[in-house]
Amino acid sequence: DGNETIPGCEGFARDGSDYCRYPDVTLSPTNSPIGRDPNFGTLSPTRSPTEYYEYNNIGTTCPHLNEPNVQGPLPFSDKSNVALQFYAYGDSPYDASRSGSTCIGEDGATQFPCTLFDCALEEITISGLPVNNTCTYVGKEYACNRDSLIPFMNAEIEAGEAAFVLHAGDILKGNTLAKNRRCQSYSFATRQELFSNATNILLVPGDNDWNECYGYDISSNGGDLRDLWRQTFALDAPFNEFSADFPGGDKPFIHRKTTPDINGYANPELFYFLTNSVAVFGLNFVSGNTYLDTTTINEDWLEDRLNHAGCGIKSIVLLAHVVPKQTVYDKIDLFVNVCGSSI
Repeated sequence: DGNETIPGCEGFARDGSDYCRYPDVTLSPTNSPIGRDPNFGTLSPTRSPTEYYEYNNIGTTCPHLNEPNVQGPLPFSDKSNVALQFYAYGDSPYDASRSGSTCIGEDGATQFPCTLFDCALEEITISGLPVNNTCTYVGKEYACNRDSLIPFMNAEIEAGEAAFVLHAGDILKGNTLAKNRRCQSYSFATRQELFSNATNILLVPGDNDWNECYGYDISSNGGDLRDLWRQTFALDAPFNEFSADFPGGDKPFIHRKTTPDINGYANPELFYFLTNSVAVFGLNFVSGNTYLDTTTINEDWLEDRLNHAGCGIKSIVLLAHVVPKQTVYDKIDLFVNVCGSSI
């Protein structure tokens, strides 16, 4: 039934979407069996659409939100159902506990524990942390990323089992809108050093390191800490280009939105690349209110790059900290309608 929803998929698509439904088509043989040996039988697909597209509730939940974890279709052994394979994770490393109470001392050396500041203050008391602090938050989570997660993903990419890594934002522990004093050049520098050791890694902003950063101005597209994020995790190497070939041998060019708006601000945190007929977008959608919510910057970027890609693409991948707005999917609908194809 073309209107039957795919099990476990409901929470991952917008209301009224048909992206999480079985294809409304009936598969049939491309060649008639007439004229063949009658003992040959009727031609039929070797695998059903559900084997390719079904998503299943695997019986576990996310401990923070109590929402079900959903397992997408696993790659076949011959990878015939894989157009693009990558790793994505986020909300790490936080290290806001005592084990991460590290900073740069007056002598320029790393201190643990930090004696200049209390870097492990909880949200309720973080206002006691000076705005201009040197906290670096290098603790157990940082070490786990450095010594386990990143080496594992690097090995998978080297073995051809993945193309790239996405960090989906929140590289520090958060606070509330415009109150997070953990956002500083020193904490950003340790994250830059950490992620620079990852092969083919890209980042999108999270609220903890974007609109929650101290002094965030919701009426502006710029600001010192946003500009620092953009320079550190979008424009600087290695986040501005892929260092290793994707499986299959290509190394896509990363397009970033570097053209300034009428106020002189660019949004290089938005990215796009095309590989194996898959258009991949990094968008800026985070929890809470942001300047971008009052604009169509994400939508305009998506529309511009889809037009650049053309109707030959087979899939669209959206990468963001939270689910994009309805208006983003409307742009995709328009593109699909113009192309007259199913993506």
